[in-house]
Amino acid sequence: MVNSVLENHKFSPRFHQEITMLACTDDDIREYHHHQQKIQIDKYLEKISEYTLSFSNKKEKLFLVYSLIEGMCHEIMYNRDSNFHKDTLIKECKEIVKKILQ
Repeated sequence: MVNSVLENHKFSPRFHQEITMLACTDDDIREYHHHQQKIQIDKYLEKISEYTLSFSNKKEKLFLVYSLIEGMCHEIMYNRDSNFHKDTLIKECKEIVKKILQ
């Protein structure tokens, strides 16, 4: 999941930045953004079902996973002055996702 989201953010960083900023001020864009968020969380549910993982509070935990991965991707892709080591950030994100989904 983490690698897939990172790849998606490479598609058009400028477009992604614009949509994220507009979601804060435009109701239609905010609705679109929330719809896309739901689609991504549903994809996570689908992917997890392939592994027959069973854990409680799936929607809530997957929202946290979504938020964590998005935040990490934004830091890597858009923060030119980041003081984080990219590979370490990705590794730690993956470890936290594993813990959340236990």
